[in-house]
Amino acid sequence: MRTRNWLLVAAITFSLLVAGVVMAGKSTTETPQLPSDQNEACLCNKNANLVIPGMGTFRAQLHGSINVGATNLAVGVDGRQFVPLNVKGYTERGWVDGLGDTHVWLDKSRPTTGSFLREITPGTGFPAVQEIHMHFMMTTDGLPGRMFRTLEPVVLRSEEVNSFPPPKGTSYHTVGDVIFEDVDEPGVEAARIVDVSVKVAGAA
Repeated sequence: MRTRNWLLVAAITFSLLVAGVVMAGKSTTETPQLPSDQNEACLCNKNANLVIPGMGTFRAQLHGSINVGATNLAVGVDGRQFVPLNVKGYTERGWVDGLGDTHVWLDKSRPTTGSFLREITPGTGFPAVQEIHMHFMMTTDGLPGRMFRTLEPVVLRSEEVNSFPPPKGTSYHTVGDVIFEDVDEPGVEAARIVDVSVKVAGAA
C-alpha cells in the first residue's frame, strides 16, 4: 500500500513539473515581439485645422493610408528594444471647409530619418512608443496653381502602440505644428496645420 501511495505521489509531482515547464515555455513564446524586416500598411483618418495667413482657419477632415517598413531590431543603452522605421508611402485626401478638395502626400524627394518603434518596458515588446518622421507636399482647390511643402519634417507620435501595424483606433498627434511654405516662395510660412488628431482606421 505504501509503495502504491508513493508511486501515486511521484506521478502527480512529475505531472505538475511537466505542466510547469509547458506553461513556462508557452509564456515565453507568447510574449509580444517588436517587428524586424517587415512592411505594413494601414488606413488613417485625420482631423485638424488648416491656417492660411490672411485667409483664416479652416477645418480639415482627411482620409488616407501609410506604408511603413521595420528594419533591424536592436537594444538601446537603457535595455529597451527598438526598431528603426522607414516611411515608404503616405497619402491623404479630403474636404476642407472653405477650401474644398485638399491632397497631402509624402515628399519622397526629401527622405527623413528618426522614425522608430520602441518598447516602453524592457523585455515586453508591446505596448511601445512610435514616432514617424516625414516631409509632406500639399495642394488645395481653394488655392489653385499653388503647391506647398513642409519647412521641417513632420513628427507623428503615439504614446501607446500595441502591435505592428497598430490596431484600429490607435491615436497619434503631431509634435508641434505642421508648417508649409509655397514652393515658389521658399522660407516664408504659407500655411500651418494645427490641432492634429490622427486615428488608425484599419489595415490597408
